[in-house]
Amino acid sequence: MIDELDNKQDLSKCDNKPENELKNEPKHAKLTLIEKACLMFCIALLDQRIRRKEYDCALVCALAVLGVKEDGWKDAELYPLILSLVIKITCFMVVQHALELSEPFEEEVFNNDSAYRGSDSGSSNPRLRCLEFVQQMIDRFIVRGSHSPMQWMLDLRTYGLKVHFNTTARGNVEWMGRDKLLYKNVHFTMAQFRSMVHGMQAESKRMLVEELLFCNRQTAD
Repeated sequence: MIDELDNKQDLSKCDNKPENELKNEPKHAKLTLIEKACLMFCIALLDQRIRRKEYDCALVCALAVLGVKEDGWKDAELYPLILSLVIKITCFMVVQHALELSEPFEEEVFNNDSAYRGSDSGSSNPRLRCLEFVQQMIDRFIVRGSHSPMQWMLDLRTYGLKVHFNTTARGNVEWMGRDKLLYKNVHFTMAQFRSMVHGMQAESKRMLVEELLFCNRQTAD
């Protein structure tokens, strides 16, 4: 009952909003012509088939360039992260491309009064929805077995992560003299380390006393 009253209050607040606030609400940003062209170019790079060699695909060549560093090639600790970023951005681009393909049809459906009356006029329209466009692109060049650059990225990332997790990491802790410790780019003495531990212990005790006992430290003592 309380939830129903809250929902009614929220609806009444929305109805009482001034027209200026409704007009100023953020809407879905439209892509410019250049952005649409870049998006279609990226989708075209993804929608390729590896026939003989992987490097016949332009996207694979570009990813190979990303694996180069000054003194050689990036190892299994760095390169799988790059592939993961490219794969994630690819998924975003697929969804954005599906939105662009289905946007005119979606606007037509929502602007049609018959859609609110539950008529079957939308079912007679052969246009695809956003989810159907996404599913088509996933089946065509996203999943394994499609012989696409995405399959090459997924396989190489899996192999790189396997090498990374099965390889012993390099040590990052070194001693400088008898009392100074070096961890990567941070160096400190054992006295400083003990002081940090004691400070963390005192701060943790203070927070536990104040948050759990709801009193200051002097009262607790």
